[in-house]
Amino acid sequence: MIHEWHALDDYARERALQLAEMGHVAFALDMYGKGVLAETSEEAAGLTGEFYKDRALMRNRAAEGLDALSGHEMIDTARLAAIGFWFGGTTSL
Repeated sequence: MIHEWHALDDYARERALQLAEMGHVAFALDMYGKGVLAETSEEAAGLTGEFYKDRALMRNRAAEGLDALSGHEMIDTARLAAIGFWFGGTTSL
């Protein structure tokens, strides 16, 4: 699961927990890393803008998350899915 443009915040974490409670293995990818959280829409636009300008960066960061998830012992790699919210939806696609 990939967060919306403000970052991996409580809302995104709650959605991942809901998926886990439904019996899924849920992995919440932090696209920005190191706990970066945009406080304003302007900050969020700047953070996502770097990824929209550099789609290779977006793909690589998402692939790193997928690799981390795929290596977990509970994962059936034939049954993976990606979901996201706004920026995360674009990244998922």
